[in-house]
Amino acid sequence: MPPSSSTFPQQATPSSSISKRALRAARFSHAAFFLFVAGMVLSLLAIGPTASIPTPLVKFALGALLLALSIICLFVARAMGQQSPAGLGRGGVFIVFLLPIVYLISFLAAVDRSVGLLGTGNEVDSLLFVMFVALSLFLSFLFARSIRRARTILMALLTSALIAGAFQYLVIFGGMGFLSSVFTDDTINLIGKWNDLGLLSALAALIIMVRSEFSPLAFRGKILSGIALVLILFLLLVINFSTAWWMLLGGAVLIAGAKYFLSRKIGGTQTHRGFSAWWAGIIVLISIAFLIFGGMLNAHLPGPFSVPSLEVRPALSSTYDIAGQAHGGSAVRTLIGNGPNTFGEAWLQYKPAGVNETQFWSVDFITGFSVLMTALVSVGLIGALMWLIPLLLSILGLLRLWKLMPELSSAQRTLIFSLGIASLFMSVALLVYALSQDMVLLAFIVTGAFLGSLGSLRSDGSVAPLLGRMRIVVLLGMLLLAVLFSFTAFASVRRLLASSYENLSALALSNNNVVDAASYGAQSQSIELMGSNLRLGVEIDLAAMRQLASASTSPAQAATARTQFQALLTQAISQGQAAALMNPLDYQPYLELSNVYAFLTPLNVQGAYQSEVTAYEEAMKLDPTNPAIPLLLARAEASENLSSNSSQVQDLIKQSLTLKPDYTDAFLLAEQVAVAQNDVQTAIAAAKSAILSDQGDTAENLGPLWFQLGLFYYVENDMTDAVTAFQNSLSLIPNYANAQYFLGLAYYSVKQTQNAIAEFEQLSQTNSGNTEVALILANLEAGKNPFAGETQKPVNPAQRAQAPIGQ
Repeated sequence: MPPSSSTFPQQATPSSSISKRALRAARFSHAAFFLFVAGMVLSLLAIGPTASIPTPLVKFALGALLLALSIICLFVARAMGQQSPAGLGRGGVFIVFLLPIVYLISFLAAVDRSVGLLGTGNEVDSLLFVMFVALSLFLSFLFARSIRRARTILMALLTSALIAGAFQYLVIFGGMGFLSSVFTDDTINLIGKWNDLGLLSALAALIIMVRSEFSPLAFRGKILSGIALVLILFLLLVINFSTAWWMLLGGAVLIAGAKYFLSRKIGGTQTHRGFSAWWAGIIVLISIAFLIFGGMLNAHLPGPFSVPSLEVRPALSSTYDIAGQAHGGSAVRTLIGNGPNTFGEAWLQYKPAGVNETQFWSVDFITGFSVLMTALVSVGLIGALMWLIPLLLSILGLLRLWKLMPELSSAQRTLIFSLGIASLFMSVALLVYALSQDMVLLAFIVTGAFLGSLGSLRSDGSVAPLLGRMRIVVLLGMLLLAVLFSFTAFASVRRLLASSYENLSALALSNNNVVDAASYGAQSQSIELMGSNLRLGVEIDLAAMRQLASASTSPAQAATARTQFQALLTQAISQGQAAALMNPLDYQPYLELSNVYAFLTPLNVQGAYQSEVTAYEEAMKLDPTNPAIPLLLARAEASENLSSNSSQVQDLIKQSLTLKPDYTDAFLLAEQVAVAQNDVQTAIAAAKSAILSDQGDTAENLGPLWFQLGLFYYVENDMTDAVTAFQNSLSLIPNYANAQYFLGLAYYSVKQTQNAIAEFEQLSQTNSGNTEVALILANLEAGKNPFAGETQKPVNPAQRAQAPIGQ
C-alpha cells in the first residue's frame, strides 16, 4: 500500500515554491503601484499642517519619498523574478532623458553652479528636479502598460482635481476658519498657486467631457457629469485665468474634432449614429463667452465668490530679451545657457527699466513667462527645446491613437483619449505658463501614462521572463532608478525640515524672541546650510547685538557683555560671508552684512563705515537695476558726513531716481538733505527748472518731478503751492498714491478738510491694508488732527526714511 498522506509530511515541490515567490513578487508590484499613485495624489493635494511648514516643499518631499519607495518595491519585485509586459514598445519614451542630460551639460559649464543642482527652494529649473520628473515619466510609462493601472492613474488625477475644487467651494462658503493656521488668504488652495488650480480645473472639465462624448452614459451619469461641469466652469469664472479658458477652448475643439472623425468611421453603430458632440460644443460656446465677458462677469460676482487674485510674472517679450542679454551673443551660452536655475540672476542684471515704474519693482523673479521660456534663459536653446519633448510625445501618441480609435472598444477609446488630452493639455501648459513643481510633475506623469496605455495596445498581453543578461541589465537599470529617486527623496525631505525650522526661526524673530529664533535657526543650519538660513542667522545675531547694546549692565557684567557682543559680531560676519560664498551672484548677503556694519558705524567701530560702503557697492554690482541699493548707500554717506559727502549723496539719489523716477523714498531723502543743508529754496528752483526742461517728457517721468516739487513746498510749509504741485502730479499719474497722500495732508493744512477726506477715502479703497491711512481718515472725519493717536511713526511724514504708502 502506498504511504498515507497523514503518515508522512508533504514535501514542498519546486512549483509551489516558485508560486509563493511569485505571489510575494506580485505583492511588491502592487505595493509599488499603490505608492506611485499615492505619491502623485499627495504631490497635488498635500498641505503643511502649519504656516511654518512650507506646503510646496511638503508636496515635493512626499511625492519624491513615495515614488522612491515605489521604485524600490518594483526593483524587489523584479529581483524576485516577476515577469514584465513584453518589450518597451519602440523605445521613444527614452528621449525624455535628454532633458536631464542637457541640464547636466549646462550645469557642468555653468557660470554659477551654486543654485543649479538643488535650487534654493522649490524651483522647477534645477537639475535635481528635471531628473526627477524625467524618471517619473518613465516610471509612469512602466505602470500604465497595464490598462487597469492606466485607468487608476486617470481616476486618481480626476479625483484629485475634483477634491481640490470641492475644497475651494468649502473655503468660499465656509471661510478658512478650519485651516486658518495654514491658509492666509482666499486664493491659497490645495494645489498651490491660484492659476494652477484654474488649469487643473480646466483639465478635469476636459476629462469629464471625453467620458461624456465617448462613453455611453446612463441618465444618472449624464446628470452627475453635467453638475460637475457646471461647478467646474463656475470655479473657473471665480479663478479668472484667461489661459485656462483658452486651453479649455482648444481641448473642447479637439474633442469635437475627434468625435466628428469617429462618427465618420463608425457612422452606423448604435453608439455613434452621427456627429453630435453636444458637450464639447456647449463648452466651446461657454469658453468663448467667458473669454469675451469673463472679466465683466467676475467683477459682478457676489461677495463670497469675489476672490481678488494678483499673480504676476515677467512678460514673454521681457523674458526673451533677458535671454539675449544674459547670453551676451555667445554661441555656447545661446545653446546651453548660463546654467540651471540662473534666471533669477539674469533678472537682477537685465530687468527691463519699465518694471521699476510698477508696484512689482522690488520683486526678484526666479522664473520667466513660462517653464519653457525660463529654460531658454538658464539652459539655452537646446535646453528649452528639451522641454518640448512631452509635447512631441503627446502629439505623436495622439496621431497614432487617431488611426487606432475606430478599432478600440468604447472603454479603451475613452481611457486612452482622456490620457492623451491630459498629456497634451499639460505639455502645452509647460510652454505658456510658469507651472509649480507639482503641476510639472503631473505633466510628466500623465504623459508617461498616455504612452504606456498606447503601448498596451501593441502588446497581446503576454509577458516576457527576465532571463540572462537582460535580467541583469533590467535590474541594474532599476537599481539606478532607485538610487536616483532615493537621492531626490533625501534631498527634498532635508530641504523641507531645514526650511520649516527656518520659518519657525523667522517667526520667533518677528516676535522679538531672539533666543528661540537662534535655537530654531541653529537647527535649520544643522540640517542643511542654505543661503536663506545663513542670512537669517545674520539678522538674529544683529538683533542679539542690539539687545546687548541697549541693556544696562553693571561694571562687573560689562566684560561679559563685551565678550558676548564680540562673539555675536564674529558669528554674524562669518554667516554673511558664508552666504555670499554659497551663492556668489546673490546680492542679499551683502545687504545683510551692510546692516551689521551700519549698526557698528555710530558706535565708532574702526573700519565699520568703509565695510558698510563696500558691502553696498558689492550688492550694486550684483543687482544694478535695484533703486533701493544706491539709496541705502546715499543714506550711509549722508549719515557719516553730509557736508563732505554731499556730492556723492546727490549723485546716488540721482542714480536711484534714474532707475525709478517715482521713488518716493529717494525724494524724501533729497528733501531731508536739502533741509539739513538749509538749501530748500535752491532745491525748489532746481525742481522747477527740471519740470520746465522736461515739458515734452512722458507723464510717467514728469509726474514724479511735480511730486518732488510739492514735497519741497510741503517741507517749507508753503501748502498752497504744495497743493498745486501735487494736483499737477496726480493729473499726470492719477494712481500716484503718495502724491494723493501728501495732497490730502496739504488740503487739511489749507483748511479744505472735505477735499482731504475725499483723497483719503480713495486711498482707503486702493490701500485697504494701510493702518495709517485708516487712522488719518477716521481722525479727519472726527474733526481731529490727522495724526491724533499716532505713536509708531514720526508725525511729519516728510521726516521718514520710507514712503507712507508702499510702492
